[in-house]
Amino acid sequence: EDGINLLRYNPNFEVVVLQKTEKEKLREEIKDADAIVVRSGVKVTEELLSHTSTLRVVGRAGAGYDNIDVDACSKHGIVVMIAPGGNTNGVVELTIALMLALIRNIPIADRLMKQDTWAKKRLTGTELKGKTLGMIGLGKIGGRVAEIAQEFGMNIVALVKNKNKKRDIDFKGEFVDTLDGLLPNVDFLSLHVPLNSKTTGLISNKELDMMKPTAYLINTSRGAIVDEDALYNALKNKKIAGAAIDVYSKEPSSVKDFPFIELDNVIAMPHLGASTKESQANVSRIICENIIEGLESGIYIDAVNLPFEISATDANNYRPFIKLAKAIGKFGGQYINCELKEMKIGYRMKTYMEFKPILMTLASEVFSTQNEDISLINVKDKIDTGDVGLIINKDPDLTYNNSLKLELTCKNNEKLLVKGTFIAGIPKLVEIQNIKIEVVPAGKMLLVRNLNVPGVIGKIGTLLGERNINIAEMHLGRSEVGGETKGAVMVDEIVSKQVIDELKQLPNIVDVKQIIFD
Repeated sequence: EDGINLLRYNPNFEVVVLQKTEKEKLREEIKDADAIVVRSGVKVTEELLSHTSTLRVVGRAGAGYDNIDVDACSKHGIVVMIAPGGNTNGVVELTIALMLALIRNIPIADRLMKQDTWAKKRLTGTELKGKTLGMIGLGKIGGRVAEIAQEFGMNIVALVKNKNKKRDIDFKGEFVDTLDGLLPNVDFLSLHVPLNSKTTGLISNKELDMMKPTAYLINTSRGAIVDEDALYNALKNKKIAGAAIDVYSKEPSSVKDFPFIELDNVIAMPHLGASTKESQANVSRIICENIIEGLESGIYIDAVNLPFEISATDANNYRPFIKLAKAIGKFGGQYINCELKEMKIGYRMKTYMEFKPILMTLASEVFSTQNEDISLINVKDKIDTGDVGLIINKDPDLTYNNSLKLELTCKNNEKLLVKGTFIAGIPKLVEIQNIKIEVVPAGKMLLVRNLNVPGVIGKIGTLLGERNINIAEMHLGRSEVGGETKGAVMVDEIVSKQVIDELKQLPNIVDVKQIIFD
């Protein structure tokens, strides 16, 4: 409810809550939806997406997203966001608890006591201290498990892609880059990776054969990361000492589905990793906050199918730049109607940030006006084709601490220059075609180019008034006395082509273009 209430109390959102069993109603409600939030029990498939043309975001209230067809979402231009970190503590605590339960025989001891059997000598266990914990996955969950395990006195060995990469994890351990270098040496193997084509079946017969017969496997990640048939054989034949399993390739699960569940050397859980009140509240709040951020400001935090990453901690710094990039990109894409030859972007930043999210945002707005199939998800592919030359450099103009400048050149040599900054987080255009002008890029704009002679502005206002079009505000700039003037006329509604043509026929009007920001 915590996250849902964030949406309910936001005046820009209408919320419909469905149960996972209401599949037909979901197909109906998704038709006009901008976003959908799901947990693991709802599958987002190509078939479901075929019922909507408006969906912009799929949010997963949790860290795993194997129930979401990410490729299908990407094909439809839908951003997929997750909520990593919200359930971290719940999964971490369960992982440590399962390790302790395994080596201290806690489930068996409890069962025997309930059977009135005192089995103290039979159930002598071992300690975590001095044992080696092998980690596959050092994200938020895996990294925290390693930190806590080290506090128990365990030695940590982790499988990583790059052994020399600096990691923000507070533990000392050994890094290896192959399973061969990891598995033979561990007393415990804990899995903390997402399920994808590379991790499916990652632990199978070969890998289980490498492990010591005294080793334990803990899986609180995703069931299909382990070949479950191979695991059953390894456990039944005592190739490994035991396993604690919280996740399965098929859920809900049963002994019929996975016979290893009934083995004495297995602790089986019904996917309880994130099933704490705190975790549920956290992931709900985080994903709903991120959806609001994405739909309202264009900042997609923890998105899994974008060509860049923005974390929650970086969002505040990116927010004004992303807003400015969207505005300048929309302006450029609508102002210039031609086959592009080159895109040149200049920028200044008071606080350094990775420029890629800003670049991709700006470019997607420019290109999507010419090709509706271009989105934030696939704009990098468009850039990589090299069809449009791309130049990025620092703007030598020191007037503004933070600024973006876009210069577009068409193959017919038509050109556009537009520059903007932001003040108190609000975007502002400050230059158009070398003419200084200050205007907030929002709503609907008529950009009027006219000769700088008396009476022009009055005629524009009169014509719009006669057509019952209200002028909200007007901003003017000129190159020189007697030269050309740029007028940004902000209006309350979209102006028809007929009215724009009438404006162009007025005396001393050179050109009129309409720019729609929102």
